[in-house]
Amino acid sequence: MKRNNWYFIGLIPAMLCIAGNLLGGWWTATNFVYSLIVLGLLDLALGEDSSNESDDSSLPSIWLLLHTLAHAMALFSLFWGIYTKVITEDFVIWSALSVGFQSGSSAVVVAHECIHKANSWYRNTGIWLLRSVGNVYFYVHHLRVHHRDVATANDAVTARKGEWIYTFIIRAVVQQHIQAWQQEKFRLRKLGPLFRVLQNIQIQNYAWFVAILGVLFFLNPLLAWAWLIVIGMAAILLEYVNYIEHYGLLRENGEPVGVEHSWNTQRRVSRFLLLDLPRHSHHHMHANLPYHQLESLPKERILPGGYASLIFPVFIPIWWFLMIHPKLNSN
Repeated sequence: MKRNNWYFIGLIPAMLCIAGNLLGGWWTATNFVYSLIVLGLLDLALGEDSSNESDDSSLPSIWLLLHTLAHAMALFSLFWGIYTKVITEDFVIWSALSVGFQSGSSAVVVAHECIHKANSWYRNTGIWLLRSVGNVYFYVHHLRVHHRDVATANDAVTARKGEWIYTFIIRAVVQQHIQAWQQEKFRLRKLGPLFRVLQNIQIQNYAWFVAILGVLFFLNPLLAWAWLIVIGMAAILLEYVNYIEHYGLLRENGEPVGVEHSWNTQRRVSRFLLLDLPRHSHHHMHANLPYHQLESLPKERILPGGYASLIFPVFIPIWWFLMIHPKLNSN
């Protein structure tokens, strides 16, 4: 099977969410269980794929479009199911958790791909995907801080050696808000007071967040609470990915970003589920390279598992340290 066809597996979580939200009951938990458990087992069972096959067909763009549409349908089906009372009581939580997992594995990943493109349509799509999951800091911070300062002490999302995932998430989220705000303040410093407000991307993002939350609360408070659960789940998954991508790695200020400053995995399920985001060294060395052209590089650092199969070890820090520290110390 060609590399571009494998990316279909990234759409399965959205399809499970949509089906679960339309059926109600315990079906709402389908994607939560699938993403948390089944994908991890498949990640271990299906092994690695380090091939660098690529082609110039239109499929990569089609997958991005399908992911965007599928996410919109998953989110709408959540709201529709709650509003029409197909989803009731505690199943609201299960449905929101399922859509939150889908948002973290699809919407945020596609947004990441889109904001790296020069095309304004893609960039705006990425911004709105992030807003749909309540993320108000990633766009500015990722492009202007993370890629500049990766693997240095100034980067909020480079995890320190020995840092627990729980404290990392809190620190990373708080610092990303602060650093994104500082970046916008610096970018707009030469404009007048009115334009510094109107053109501030962070202010725009915060305003949209409040507006969307307000509309949902007005329609039905349960909609607002469900969206907040989606936001929380998507944010946890995003920071989980940030945590394992650069854990414990160090780079001197001014030192070029190299293959040794990111962790990678060639696990087949993780690769194609997340649009080759796990080929992270190549991405940081060539940030504007399309996802389907990212390659496995010689001498890259390899994680002790895939993104899908490391969730449980990472959230049990002692287990994670036993897995990652020998690899970290051997390089």
